Amino acid sequence: MQAKRKISLKALIFSAIIMVLLVGCSNNGNNDTESNASVQPATEAASASPEAAATDTEAGSDATASTSESEWPRTITDDLGHTVTFEKAPERVIPAYFGHIETLIALGVPPVAAPRAKSFIMTREALKPMADKLNITELADSQGFEQMMEVSPDLIVATANDSADYEAYNKVAPTLMFDSQTWQDVLNDYAKVLGKEKEAATIIADLESLIATSREKLAPYMDNTSVVMADQGNNTFGLVGSDPAGRTPWFDKTGFGLTPPKGYPEKYTQISLEGLAELDPDYIFLDNIDGAEKDNYAPTWLMPGTEDTAIWKNLKAVKANHVFNLPPGSMAGAPLSQKLAIEKVVESIVK
Repeated sequence: MQAKRKISLKALIFSAIIMVLLVGCSNNGNNDTESNASVQPATEAASASPEAAATDTEAGSDATASTSESEWPRTITDDLGHTVTFEKAPERVIPAYFGHIETLIALGVPPVAAPRAKSFIMTREALKPMADKLNITELADSQGFEQMMEVSPDLIVATANDSADYEAYNKVAPTLMFDSQTWQDVLNDYAKVLGKEKEAATIIADLESLIATSREKLAPYMDNTSVVMADQGNNTFGLVGSDPAGRTPWFDKTGFGLTPPKGYPEKYTQISLEGLAELDPDYIFLDNIDGAEKDNYAPTWLMPGTEDTAIWKNLKAVKANHVFNLPPGSMAGAPLSQKLAIEKVVESIVK
């Protein structure tokens, strides 16, 4: 049997851009055709108890996973027990959560509309080069139901946190809600609805390979400590926890393997400049604050005044010139931005 040819992540990103160009017009033109999906009510088990819902969802996921990618119609059961049968692959998709815009673009199905679409694209380094080619209607917020109707979606995907709005979404278009815990889960959930399982598998395999390779390159530097944080002004910083919580695995031993200082929090935590001085890391990686439209979305990494303080100047990382700006969007845990974040960390540490 002929071995499958491995597709590099760079080639995949290029393919995503090409697919954006090819599908952009069809995704954003008026759609007067009849809906290609039928919605079935949530199962009784899903409404009976969380345990029953979890069992039902697992069964539905397994059934979906065994479905051939070319086999339509296909029936999808989401993590809350809602079931939708699609006659063909959805093409006009709205993610209720703006953070999933990049995932859809990576899979070659850019959304027809999304909350914060313009600002999200213009503040993500991985997406900004595509901005002129994307035509995504910006929704006022995740509850812009009238705006959603105007673009005639054939699918809305929301998170489990949006469960209270299910009926409102479902009046606009067939709606599925997923309780994705990791970036891999997000890709796979969208892939099974869109018939993009192969694309998702390639993205995941390439990223996991890149993470493993990067971890090997960083291994000789594991004695050095690192923090990942955002400057929030007024001598306050938001630290990304050592537990990746489904996003970019900065400190996880199966992730980059960066070493956190003693006392570094597992979960996201705000600390003072004095608290940062107690950690006194060898490396500081700065997440950005997104810029506003009036400033042409220019990002900010260090707030005014931070660099002028005596405490900042005396930090070990600052004195060693080991403070690095992460590419905008690095914290999203989305595939294209995650690649840029990995490359920046390795480039910054490995000499």
